[in-house]
Amino acid sequence: MVADGLLPLDRLIFLGYPLHPAGSPEKLRDEHLYRIRVPMLFFAGSRDPLCNLEKLKGVLGRLHTDWELAIIAGGDHSFHVPRTLGMEETEITRRIVEKTLEWLEG
Repeated sequence: MVADGLLPLDRLIFLGYPLHPAGSPEKLRDEHLYRIRVPMLFFAGSRDPLCNLEKLKGVLGRLHTDWELAIIAGGDHSFHVPRTLGMEETEITRRIVEKTLEWLEG
């Protein structure tokens, strides 16, 4: 609906975009993204089994609008990180909110 201009909006924020099925990074879910003409902010976990970062960067490079990518280091699809990284969930949420506000104000 967004890609076809059916929803009135001026920006999009993606939290953990499911670019492909788990284990199948060659099956991209990207065709509709190329039709979107509003700026987009993508948050992606570096360990997300549904979003290979190299594939995502390739897709983003082909978009016809402004975009930004914020990577959650160690994060999975829900931005959960291993305890060994010593980062609390509230810290991750704070970073996402701060980045979102910065992007919306920019």
